[in-house]
Amino acid sequence: MSEQADSAILRAASEDSDNWDDDTWAAWFRTAKRAHDETPGKRRPLFDKVGALQTKVAELEAQLEKYVGKEPTVRDEMAYLQRCLNAVLELCDQAAAQAARWEHPLPVPEWAIAVREAASGERPDNPADKRRRIYIDGKGNAWLSLSHDADIQYIGPLAGALWSDETTKSVRERTGDLHEIGRCW
Repeated sequence: MSEQADSAILRAASEDSDNWDDDTWAAWFRTAKRAHDETPGKRRPLFDKVGALQTKVAELEAQLEKYVGKEPTVRDEMAYLQRCLNAVLELCDQAAAQAARWEHPLPVPEWAIAVREAASGERPDNPADKRRRIYIDGKGNAWLSLSHDADIQYIGPLAGALWSDETTKSVRERTGDLHEIGRCW
């Protein structure tokens, strides 16, 4: 086709290239080829850039291939954590059985009791622990404790937690949930 015909097709085409038909794309490619062929020997930055991007896409696809289907799922991670917890509890059971095997049983080691409590989540808070608690609410927002008062725990948004009238109870009621996820100084 002639340059004028391609120009007419492109002027009549929609501004959204998703709506172009095959004739419009062919006119676009012919026009691009003519533009690049008119200046032989000069660098073609558009083609160089496309080549570099294609190389980068190939590298990223190769990197992605290393991980897709190979990373553990949440179920795999939870199964692993459950196996670890079971091993810890089994060790506590062995220590208790070892203490009771004698004619005059020995007391169960203190560490076994403390570890079993910690594994089951029953370990009491240490009142001397003055670290601030970090929470996640039912909407995924992070909160930081602003007071050490056991009765009313004031918390503020983690980003810029200077002061807030929010309490753990009010946030739990408003968002549906509030979990402590850690502690910091």
